[in-house]
Amino acid sequence: MNPQKNLLNFGPPHDRRKFIRLSLDPPLRVKFRLEPFSSHFELVSVNTALIKNISVGGGLVIELLLKNDEAKDNLLTENKKIHLDIVLPGEVPSPLKILGKIIWVKKTDTSKPMHEAGISFENIDEKTQETILHTMIDLAFKQKSLKGLGR
Repeated sequence: MNPQKNLLNFGPPHDRRKFIRLSLDPPLRVKFRLEPFSSHFELVSVNTALIKNISVGGGLVIELLLKNDEAKDNLLTENKKIHLDIVLPGEVPSPLKILGKIIWVKKTDTSKPMHEAGISFENIDEKTQETILHTMIDLAFKQKSLKGLGR
């Protein structure tokens, strides 16, 4: 099964995304390493972020807390390579190791240095895409049933 082929052009005609995207509630943790490697991340939670949403082959959005807003300009720059170690729930062999590229960064909280970064996957293989797809389906059903319970 080629998940990429089955998910192309999914969604409304005005949606520019190539792949479906699942918002994660609660978010998943992801460990990351920026390229070139820096031992000084200037993060409150050292090289760990939360995945807010994920798509099969396109990428994901992470949220992270920096020590200060100036650290963003040194660390989270567009087109910077990022190595992700994603631990998915369930019976998935973990972690998934994915190379990505930072596409955009924005500040999300004016009272603290909280930022979101959009990351595009680089050369993701079909097996990893299928693993993400099956996990997304499982998570979507779990989230739907939790909301149905009045959560």
